[in-house]
Amino acid sequence: KQRLAGTAVERPAEQQGIVSASIIPDPKDENKSILMLAGGKLQKVMNVLNPYPEYFDFLRIYSSDVHDVIATFGVEVAYCIFRDDVKGVFGSHNVAVDSRHISLIADYALASGKWKAFNRNSIMASNTSVLHKMSFETSIKFLINAVVKHDPEGLKYPSSRLMLGMHPELGVGAGFEVRNTGTP
Repeated sequence: KQRLAGTAVERPAEQQGIVSASIIPDPKDENKSILMLAGGKLQKVMNVLNPYPEYFDFLRIYSSDVHDVIATFGVEVAYCIFRDDVKGVFGSHNVAVDSRHISLIADYALASGKWKAFNRNSIMASNTSVLHKMSFETSIKFLINAVVKHDPEGLKYPSSRLMLGMHPELGVGAGFEVRNTGTP
């Protein structure tokens, strides 16, 4: 039986979308390999490899294309891959980041079930909170625009509430009602 580990997979011209692919040894099972893809076409690649389950653990296939992972495996898997990739980027630079912060970014980027970029343009386009914009970008520009345009601030975003020392109205900061039922 010939091992495929360490093999670079050439991309045929008809497989546009796959930037690169490589097969690496599975550290958890020496008899299996992990396929790592850069780019899309995950479903097509899986169909080609399907007859060889003894060589590939289909639960450990990796793709850098978040849209492709969502379409193939669902948003939960894309969330895990995105979170692990971000951890890996910071870890490779020896930057310690609390995993809860990375999870918040992953939550934002995938909350709708689709990939939403986590960058200045995406946040500014989808957010009406003046204080939230000020927390992410040059604050004076947004403050002046808000004053000139009479933009209201509803204090519904966590960052805008935190800037004023208020608890966010979500998760453990959400309001709840306590009722006395008369039983201990």
